Amino acid sequence: LFPFKAGKKARLSGYARAPKQGGGLGVYLRFFDEKGKYLNDQPNENLVIPETHAEWKPYQLNAVAPAGTVKFEVWIHSFGRPGNDAQ
Repeated sequence: LFPFKAGKKARLSGYARAPKQGGGLGVYLRFFDEKGKYLNDQPNENLVIPETHAEWKPYQLNAVAPAGTVKFEVWIHSFGRPGNDAQ
């Protein structure tokens, strides 16, 4: 977790691909209050890299930290199928 302030803009950008069927990849910007409570309530704070996108593509995720934010994290996870090779 990284220190962060309410109202501050967060941007994550990069390239990703998922060359084989395997479920794709989820990327999330997550905000927390001082007690560790998860504060996200906007669907634009996450994105999905779909499976079978073999070519590298640019992605960007933008969010504004909600009221009460004191910490921030980036969570990246695959959608759990064996053989998922999302990158």
